[in-house]
Amino acid sequence: MKKIYIHSGKGYWLGSKVIVVASSKEEAETLISEVLISNGLKEPLNIEEMSIKNNLVIYADNGDY
Repeated sequence: MKKIYIHSGKGYWLGSKVIVVASSKEEAETLISEVLISNGLKEPLNIEEMSIKNNLVIYADNGDY
């Protein structure tokens, strides 16, 4: 069963956020690492695991900061 994996990086101002769907934490780590590297980020992984459910909001940002 696939799950949602969320990486939250500390960053300098706002930090990073990468959300992936993967079959395992190892697969998620690989995907997230590839995204971070392609964006020039070298930071430790901080991954939260969530089960996929119906009618689930994954990410919402009202843009007010």
